Parts: sequence; C-alpha cells; structure tokens
Amino acid sequence: METTWYGWTDAAIVADIGQRLRLVRLNKSITQQMLAEQTGLNRTTIRDIERGKPVNIMSLLPVLRALDLLENLDAVLPHPLRQPALGSRQVARQRVRAPKKA
Repeated sequence: METTWYGWTDAAIVADIGQRLRLVRLNKSITQQMLAEQTGLNRTTIRDIERGKPVNIMSLLPVLRALDLLENLDAVLPHPLRQPALGSRQVARQRVRAPKKA
C-alpha cells in the first residue's frame, strides 16, 4: 500500500511512524521494557514514540538500531554522492552562487 505523505500533517506522520514501530516491535515479540533496556532509553520514551508524541531524533535512532531498521535510512535519505546512476563518473559538484545584482 502506497502512502501519500504530502497530504498528511506532521503530527499524523509522526503518529503513523510510531504505530509502525510498535508493530515491528510486537512482531519481534519485544516488550517496551525490553526495548528500553536494549536502547538505554526510558520505557516511557518508547511509549511516547509509539504514541506519536514528538521525540528527539537521538531517541529514535537507538530504537531503529534495536529493531534492525537503521539500514532503511539509506532508502529514505540516500547519500547524494553515492547515486548509482552516476556510476564511476561521479563528480562532487560545488554550489555556485548567483552573480550579485547591481
């Protein structure tokens, strides 16, 4: 099922991410307390993430790591200099400023 994120509010996206993380956790038969112990986070932080409350990205990363989802970040945010379409002729382009208008 394809999701059209652009029509969603930020709060709705965060809530959906939390629900998805909860489902992954449950499918792995991990309790919130077990996940908290694996990540070094408080159980209430895990609960808040799953409920879609705003959390710091530094809290989200250990959860992704513990649930074996961290490698999925490459699909979400690919490195701009490692695009396969460029192949071996990859060249890092420098930003060029527009000329100043007099």
